[in-house]
Amino acid sequence: MTFTLSGDEGSNGGYYPSTAYVMFIDGSTIIHITALGKSPQDGFTEYLSYPSLMRPRWGDYSWVIYVPGPHGGIFFATNYIQDPNCSDHAYINSNGSCGGTRDPFANWGSSVNVLR
Repeated sequence: MTFTLSGDEGSNGGYYPSTAYVMFIDGSTIIHITALGKSPQDGFTEYLSYPSLMRPRWGDYSWVIYVPGPHGGIFFATNYIQDPNCSDHAYINSNGSCGGTRDPFANWGSSVNVLR
């Protein structure tokens, strides 16, 4: 199972939105982080959900596929916050791109990984 791991916004032992997968081995659940998030979500890509909560969109885009063969494996992708947030000054002076590390409305990106 692949997913976006997050919690406590990076404090109190939590994580900024990161990519991860789970393996179930001998009755144990092991979480592997494949791309560690570097800052909190701060974009404007939320949507309204029930009951009247605003939810960010970056967890919506995940996939996994198994490719057989000697060069195959389990390929998966999910979303995470790949770059540290920039200062307000840098954001304003770069038209919201923070030096090309983000979109003006979202600071999340995708991580593509393979298990062999």
